[in-house]
Amino acid sequence: EAEQIQDFNTSLDSLVEACNVARYRKRFQDVYAYNQLVKIPSEAHQAELFIALSDIVLADLALDENHLERALSLYRDNFPVVARSGGYGWHLLRGLLENLGHRILSLKRDDGLTWCNSLDAYWTRQGLIDSHPELIAAVWQWRQDILGRQMAA
Repeated sequence: EAEQIQDFNTSLDSLVEACNVARYRKRFQDVYAYNQLVKIPSEAHQAELFIALSDIVLADLALDENHLERALSLYRDNFPVVARSGGYGWHLLRGLLENLGHRILSLKRDDGLTWCNSLDAYWTRQGLIDSHPELIAAVWQWRQDILGRQMAA
């Protein structure tokens, strides 16, 4: 049974990576198709994690397409799931947070601050300041970086 669970996890991890590759190649319909495959009910031990990882790719795509509210909502809802598990394979929380930070810092100043405030408030309400302070600390750092850019300008 453990081997079967590992096979499911490996398959789901491959689908998440296929989402990423399709996004980089600008094959957006494929991103959505792979995302739906990840969401098919399975026996995977960490199915919720793989769905969250796949939805984070959708958030990246939404941001690429300048759908800021959709992207923010997907990031906000799915990062706590990844934090609870730490991630999987290449998709570890630290790297995903680093990517999100770069993306937030690339937004217009007001949008970036709005995102930081939204993530901070939502994740704090979920109690993540105690269970996963690295999420809140990252948001605080991004906010300081945004405000620091304003001071330097």
